[in-house]
Amino acid sequence: MASVEKLPMLAEGYERLIAELRALREERPKIVDAIEEARAHGDLSENAEYHAAKERQGQVEASIADLEDKVSRANIIDPAGLTGDKIVFGATVTLLDGPEHVQELRCARLVVVGAPDPVAVRTVLSAGARGYLFRRPDRERPPTADWTRVRAASGSVIEMSAREVEVLQGVADGRSNGDIAAALQLSPLTVKSHLARIGRKLGTGDRAHAVLLALRAGVIT
Repeated sequence: MASVEKLPMLAEGYERLIAELRALREERPKIVDAIEEARAHGDLSENAEYHAAKERQGQVEASIADLEDKVSRANIIDPAGLTGDKIVFGATVTLLDGPEHVQELRCARLVVVGAPDPVAVRTVLSAGARGYLFRRPDRERPPTADWTRVRAASGSVIEMSAREVEVLQGVADGRSNGDIAAALQLSPLTVKSHLARIGRKLGTGDRAHAVLLALRAGVIT
């Protein structure tokens, strides 16, 4: 039997997952009521309230499944119990700014990150550092093929992964979750999880609205 991969997290992160899971479970019966109320209005083919409620139900169930999986695999790390000189999850690291600190830590295996200054490079390497990485002028992650920026419903700019864009493109093409899953070689549950995450990022539970926001950003066609 394959071993289950544990997810390291702090107690605060675990409690946030539990709180989010509790809120989604409490939302379940409200969605069922909304579906029944919308169903009572008649013709479901043009019943926007019904389809919106069903879509939200799918998002909630996918999010619950995702959170339950994470909670079941949680490995809670207590930073107070960490010892040693290695940087691991939950450790607190003190950053020393300046080449002069390399000499103080000559026994450590250091790769220094700093400005592209030839003098600084020579100084830290001669002091015993194993490498020197140039720091970018700004700390903002540059746009890449793996991450795409989209303006959410709130007006804020969020980042979508390449996989999320592919899933949303499938929605824009009119494909079902099953068709999207088959095309991307994913499980339908994974597609639901992606759609739930996209909805949370964009601030909308409406697939059509999510597609519209992505179309405006030019990330799908």
